Amino acid sequence: MDHPIITAGIPDRRLLGTALAVVACMLAGCVPSQSAPPMIAEQPVRVAVVSAPVATQASPRTRSANARMQVVAVPELLDAALAAYKQGHLVAPAADNSTAYYLEVLRRDPQNRVAREALQESFPFAARQVEHTIAQNDFDEAAREIALLARTDPTNYTLTLLRDKLADASGASNPAGHAMHVLTLRASTQSWIEVRDAHGRVLDSRVLRAGDFRTYRVAGATRVTLGNANGIEVMRDGQDVPLATNRKDQVMRLTFFAQG
Repeated sequence: MDHPIITAGIPDRRLLGTALAVVACMLAGCVPSQSAPPMIAEQPVRVAVVSAPVATQASPRTRSANARMQVVAVPELLDAALAAYKQGHLVAPAADNSTAYYLEVLRRDPQNRVAREALQESFPFAARQVEHTIAQNDFDEAAREIALLARTDPTNYTLTLLRDKLADASGASNPAGHAMHVLTLRASTQSWIEVRDAHGRVLDSRVLRAGDFRTYRVAGATRVTLGNANGIEVMRDGQDVPLATNRKDQVMRLTFFAQG
């Protein structure tokens, strides 16, 4: 795996509806067994264009929900997570799924046993939902779901299988023979981004607000410039990329997938 090349640049979150169930239910064993996965709601088929990198931006509703999530108390997040879990919303929709809620709980309380155990128990069922999304040819959404799952268990081999299925289903190859990769940028605070391909062409240039995310399928060296870099989270093929945060200069330039 190639590592991002970092070079220094110039200077420069309605209260969520709480669930009727209580967290005690989790402790009492209200998690579905391996033999009874949650029901998956059918979604309309959407065929994605795969001949060029695709960028996905959070809708205003999603941004608003993400912002509210950051100010809701942990007990209410656990209630919302359990409610989403019971409905089978494990990785989707983007702003209302159990995985996102539990990850937010762990961000605030890394030792929270309920969240940790729920994520571990739900992982195989969530992976089935990702397979369902791939089967619907909703490749952008599948990439987002895989990236979300990677935050729960980044070394799980199931992620490799899911990425391979996504690559095969989307025809992720190109004439130059470079493998296709998935790059995701997520803003925790307002930030500016620019993404260029191996030929220097600008794929995207914009300001991201808190909660916005962009996902790209790219091949070959991809150059990314981040303004207010401390406010951006980067994922490379579903893996978190540690950045040198708390820098005095807030502009960061990175190169990904230089090895093809």
